[in-house]
Amino acid sequence: MRTSTYTYNALNQLASLLGVAQGERYDVQYDANGNLVYYALDHKGEAGMTYSWTIDDRLASARVSEDGSPDATVSYAYDASGARILRRAPDGTRQRYFFHGLTEEVTKQSVPGVASDTASACTRVLDGSFIPAQWIAPSGNVAGAWNTARRSEAVSVAGNTYAIHGRDYRGGGAMSYDYSVTGKRVMSAWVRSAGDAEFIVTVQSNQQLRGLRYCMFTSSNDAVPFVYWPNLALFGSTLRPDGAWHRIERDLAADLAAAWPGETLVAVRGTTYAAYTAAPVLVDDIAFSNAITVEHNVLGPGEVAHILRTRTTTGPAGGYAATDAWYAFNQVGSVLNHSNSSGAMTQAIDMDAWGIPTNGTNGSWNSTELYRTLNSKRFESNASTVFFWQRWADPSIGMFLSQDPVVKTRNRTTLLEGSPVINLDPKGLDVLALFDPAAEVAGIQCGHPAVIVCMEGVGCFYFSWAANDRTTPDDNLTIRYYCSLDDAKADPDLERYKEYRKWTRGRRQDMAAILAGLSFNGKEYEIAGRNCSDLLYVMLRAGGVSPAQVKDNWRPSDDWNALTNPDTGGWSRPWPGQPSGYPKQCCKP
Repeated sequence: MRTSTYTYNALNQLASLLGVAQGERYDVQYDANGNLVYYALDHKGEAGMTYSWTIDDRLASARVSEDGSPDATVSYAYDASGARILRRAPDGTRQRYFFHGLTEEVTKQSVPGVASDTASACTRVLDGSFIPAQWIAPSGNVAGAWNTARRSEAVSVAGNTYAIHGRDYRGGGAMSYDYSVTGKRVMSAWVRSAGDAEFIVTVQSNQQLRGLRYCMFTSSNDAVPFVYWPNLALFGSTLRPDGAWHRIERDLAADLAAAWPGETLVAVRGTTYAAYTAAPVLVDDIAFSNAITVEHNVLGPGEVAHILRTRTTTGPAGGYAATDAWYAFNQVGSVLNHSNSSGAMTQAIDMDAWGIPTNGTNGSWNSTELYRTLNSKRFESNASTVFFWQRWADPSIGMFLSQDPVVKTRNRTTLLEGSPVINLDPKGLDVLALFDPAAEVAGIQCGHPAVIVCMEGVGCFYFSWAANDRTTPDDNLTIRYYCSLDDAKADPDLERYKEYRKWTRGRRQDMAAILAGLSFNGKEYEIAGRNCSDLLYVMLRAGGVSPAQVKDNWRPSDDWNALTNPDTGGWSRPWPGQPSGYPKQCCKP
């Protein structure tokens, strides 16, 4: 027979429960307003499991003992979003998880064959996309060659089995390690060969992998940090024909290493390492004996957005021959062309929206490398969504999502009402023409235009021409800066603009529009009636908006009818209030 005792507070809310027969105990606390602030549960069932939870808005901490023994209790801490940020083992060693942060610290834990009395920490520096940017060695445990002799990794998938491969190119020393998936220990394993310190790890996983964090330690107590590419299910998998060193599609380093002969500076089993941007596009790579920088974010004619320099290598570390090569990428990371060290074109590639090569000057690309591609889109079967590199789309509702459905991270593009058309544009790709139809001069309602240009990675710039008595010409042009389009909409001074039109442009066009607007600074006009519209047209045309979209209004006989009449392609939405008519524009108030 089971006996339980319940206690309630003055608001008739459960305050505690004591289950005598099963040793259960619940403790609940509330604030003065009746809000739950603490909840603890101790439960000892047949397996002797013990749990203790603390809640502060969201789960804040947890303590779990798998065998019921206090000596085996592991504590976890969570942030306000529910993401795990800390693991504390019974011996006091800690592991910190930063799913969106910059650093991670893992304190050494006892593993088979490794002295347990040596506590060494390894620290990893990440960018916001979980891609390794820099390794920092624990002091006193790693030879001075650490900064150049960095480790590499590759990943393979077969069914639900995930594996990590790598080598310690300093040679010697068997390795063993312990690691976890989503905070749960999966297994410990040894290296396959002590001769070249090659290791192969297998993770039986039917869970979502959310960024594997772990440290490795050699028999000489050298700490070796590694990172597991997060959200593995996003990338799909493929196997090389020779069955060696399986790699994940869209793991940029693995794909580039496999796409061309030899081992490049982005090789996952060669002698080199790479740093990435959040795109992800390689921005820097390091060899054993020298460092080579890479030009990146190079914008020019066409769709080229990134230029990557790589170096093919032969032979062991410290004794290899090198040949430079260059690759050009478009904005989604697909390779467009390949040239030699002299800059001469050796291969040009056309790709569809999915990153699949459609043709090229080198036919062997399509025939031998088709299964390895840099895809801009990928269907994610676990979440039944489509991943478009920077955002998710749910085909069942036909909308983009504002949140990663796997790890709940925010998309770079926040969408209003889940619509890619009505978006808040945090990246900054919008150019807007604003119109205040109620603006008056000398009691005459004539309206006033202005321009907002949102530039990717910089912010939004507001331009308005202000006619004055021409004694202070610098005051004619008003420029304001906003961190985002949302901030601009929230400015009370911009509430008077009741209508707007919006175009999406590129970074080069944004810069051209801004420079055109700045050219008005300090200019003086004898007749102010049309100067505000001159600013609008000059900026929009410089930004690539065609005359068919914006009527050239430099001549006195022209007016705003072509823009403001909704029957002839007028203003798309109110900004931010309701339209109040479409009068002819003539001046600045």
